[in-house]
Amino acid sequence: MLVLPQGDEIAAPVSARFWGIQSMTDAATTLAPVERSYWGVIALIALGQVILAIDFCVSSIGLASIGRDLTAGPATLSWVVTVFSLTYGGFLILGGRVADLFGHRRACILGLILFGGGSLLAASSTSIQMLIAVRAIEGLGGALLTPTSFSLINVMLPDGPIRHRAYSVFGVTQGLSYILGLYVGGALVTHFGWRSGFLLNVPAIIIAIVLAWRQIPLPDPNAARSKVDIAGAILITAGMGLLMFALSSAGRHGLVSLEALVPLVLGISAIVALIVVESNIEHPLVSLSVFRYPNLAGADLACIAMIAAGSSVFVLLPLFLQRTFHFTPEISGLAMLPYCAAVVAGGQVVGLAMSRFTLGQCAGGGIILFVGATLTFCLGWGGIGNFEFIMLPAMIVAAFGATAASLAIMALSTGQVAAKDQGLASAVLMTCQQIGVSLGVSIVFAVIATANLDGSAITVAFHRAFIASATFAALALVSTVVLTRSPKNATIPIRSH
Repeated sequence: MLVLPQGDEIAAPVSARFWGIQSMTDAATTLAPVERSYWGVIALIALGQVILAIDFCVSSIGLASIGRDLTAGPATLSWVVTVFSLTYGGFLILGGRVADLFGHRRACILGLILFGGGSLLAASSTSIQMLIAVRAIEGLGGALLTPTSFSLINVMLPDGPIRHRAYSVFGVTQGLSYILGLYVGGALVTHFGWRSGFLLNVPAIIIAIVLAWRQIPLPDPNAARSKVDIAGAILITAGMGLLMFALSSAGRHGLVSLEALVPLVLGISAIVALIVVESNIEHPLVSLSVFRYPNLAGADLACIAMIAAGSSVFVLLPLFLQRTFHFTPEISGLAMLPYCAAVVAGGQVVGLAMSRFTLGQCAGGGIILFVGATLTFCLGWGGIGNFEFIMLPAMIVAAFGATAASLAIMALSTGQVAAKDQGLASAVLMTCQQIGVSLGVSIVFAVIATANLDGSAITVAFHRAFIASATFAALALVSTVVLTRSPKNATIPIRSH
């Protein structure tokens, strides 16, 4: 059970308050956060999103400069991004369980310290090998930070308008973060070098550490704690890491290549072994009982499909604009600005919609908008008129629909999970997102490669890829309708606080 710092606890030594070993009064355990403190929690949740999004953008923008400065070829250079994804995806569930077992404050602050330290080391890297190694540290920090910060929505915020506002801010922050990362980060890299890009996050990390210290309550020191399941930790990390590596390799070498199939088989074997081990020990790291919560499994399957759809379109669009409309990389980047703005709008509107419709209705409406817009991309095969009157409106609708659907599915997944399991449930959800990203991008690029091999025109190749993205979204709709049940949400309008 979580408690807030009260009275004598505030005067306790800093080290004692951090590790939760001081005494607490019984009255403190019953006090909920006062309303004015909600925005501090929401700000912390948003900052977690900002930190990760900016890092993704600046590490991608700076790749060419990194390669020139550290004399790294394309094959080695790709590991600057890949190693972060592998470590991040592999440790997410472990990070979520660490938060449940040892407290959200400790896990969040430790994750921020690792991420900040990794960013500083990345900025001072003297070789590509050093940079790749510290990117793995950043991935580990992100795996502790993400499930911890997201789970605070359900752990610390009351159901109703305030929680809906948090989901709305979470979605809005995603779009703003990509805009900030792409353009501020790009300007820094252009004028001050790639090292400055990694420093962009440092002020946000410092602010987030202060907020985490002040806003996240300590766990009850009298609550029983489970022993750490070492075998489970090894198996879940190995299994998810191998699966992420397999999906990443599929995008580079093909879905049926040896480079993809071997880690896929090993990863599945590790997950099977994990299920066997976790079913036969007293205190499992990954309690299979978490999947008994209503909607968790079904919504997570929908999340994989919807994130696969949205992420694949986000990657396809700039390439499509360059190959069929003959836009320069700079112009295609500017053309994506309305897409990012629609992500912001989608996050804002879905928070309002959650107060008036069920989560299933919000998800279904967003998916239908996304599918219609994605299929419309097949009509925009070059020509400025087609961009203005077909592509641009469809891009805005697709971004809006994908954001609304994804946030509603995320809320559907973890909304009914008990506080003691929120870290694990959120980590499972975030892992599903990473699987969705890898799966969606790998599939659409495999579709394009296959179309190229059979001699199809480039427009036909993109046409098939967009259809694949729409198919993923349709699967998300089926999973949401068939495998989840969402109760009617409160119809209280959201107010500003």
